[in-house]
Amino acid sequence: MYITLGSSVSVKKRDVIGIFDLDTAPADSQVMEFLKENEKKKNVTVVGDGIPKAFVVTNDGKETRVYITTISASSIKGRNSNEYR
Repeated sequence: MYITLGSSVSVKKRDVIGIFDLDTAPADSQVMEFLKENEKKKNVTVVGDGIPKAFVVTNDGKETRVYITTISASSIKGRNSNEYR
């Protein structure tokens, strides 16, 4: 099964490591350092236009990818609930 992150971008549910809310991540935190490091490695994909609200970390067994999306973390988590499996 897949989770839609917006703008026709979907990821496999089994590849999702975590779904994180950007509003609760302080600008000087380890979260922001993680995002910067992955951006340097070109492992970040920005999904949609507008203000980013969440990011999703995936790993397919080969590489880690970070998707920054304008959809809220709670909406993405809702799409990942048991009712959609």
